[in-house]
Amino acid sequence: VFGGDGTVREVVKGMGDDPLPVGIIPFGTVNVLALDLGISFNPVIATATILEGHKKKIDVGYLNDEPFLLMVSTGLDALAVHNVDLSTKRYFGQIAYVISAIWSALTDRAGKIKITMEDQNIQDRGYLVIISNSRFYGGRYKIAEEIRIDDGLLNVILFKKSSITDTFRLLLGVVTNRHRYMRDIAFYKGREIQVTSRTKVKVQMDGDKAPPTPIRVWVKKHHLPVIVPRNQQSQEGLEAVKTLLAHVFSPGAWT
Repeated sequence: VFGGDGTVREVVKGMGDDPLPVGIIPFGTVNVLALDLGISFNPVIATATILEGHKKKIDVGYLNDEPFLLMVSTGLDALAVHNVDLSTKRYFGQIAYVISAIWSALTDRAGKIKITMEDQNIQDRGYLVIISNSRFYGGRYKIAEEIRIDDGLLNVILFKKSSITDTFRLLLGVVTNRHRYMRDIAFYKGREIQVTSRTKVKVQMDGDKAPPTPIRVWVKKHHLPVIVPRNQQSQEGLEAVKTLLAHVFSPGAWT
């Protein structure tokens, strides 16, 4: 798959319940999945990784019946995704989401939501919820170091304040990796989460628009085989390049 997170998700969706191994050559606006899996952003090294063929099975999340690989959220970032201008996104890339988030914070208000995790008898309320399958959020920012994309669990981060000041405090906390110490944030783990609200609240999934609340979010453990580097060391990347070049220039490679 040559593309960003949205492209990979569409391929996974198209394969249905019995997916083939996926090789990723990162390209596009956002490539958080490749970052999480240690796949090089250099297309030559990424191609060499695919040729090497080392596989890892990762979890796939579902919003109702739609697959996602990274996260689902409501709140400011969902508003930003819904309000982002496509021409701005093409021109500015990821910065377009920051611009849209600032505009959304000034002009919109996130609706209050309720999360329910029946298997753990948990109910809680807030204004922004991130249900994450990946430790990365919005690029290279880490939601939580301990999150694993292959542990069969979804990680829930619930922010309980809604003012502009509090929202930007949260975003600053994520950027500086200090959100874990904020008293008005709750952290949960689970296999199935229900998100409801009195009025429909906007939702985003892997950086794209998604159906509004109410939603059911759940996970399939080890559902998708992905071709990844054997390790994430630079020396391995160099060896992968050598493998690719040897393959390309070997006798009979082009016959």
